[in-house]
Amino acid sequence: MKPIIKASKDVLAVEAEEILKLKEDIKQRRMKRNFSRSKLRKYFAEAKRLKEEFGFSFDDIALWLRQKKRIKMTADGVRSSYRRIEKELESDQSEE
Repeated sequence: MKPIIKASKDVLAVEAEEILKLKEDIKQRRMKRNFSRSKLRKYFAEAKRLKEEFGFSFDDIALWLRQKKRIKMTADGVRSSYRRIEKELESDQSEE
């Protein structure tokens, strides 16, 4: 009879571990993310390439957004969004 009790304890221990893992997964999904709802987010990869590869200023990126993507943003708005999005992406990569 003792092996049955021991086996049931092992099953219970496994189930408890699964529940704890599930609880942690739920907690991770519920963690608040501060993703900005910036208009730049959709075009961030292109904007980053323009800035790094072609040496565009934030004024130039604002002009590009207005002319090519029909998005009206000030240079300060572009700068703020760019830095915020870049910071979020770096923090996401460091967590993984």
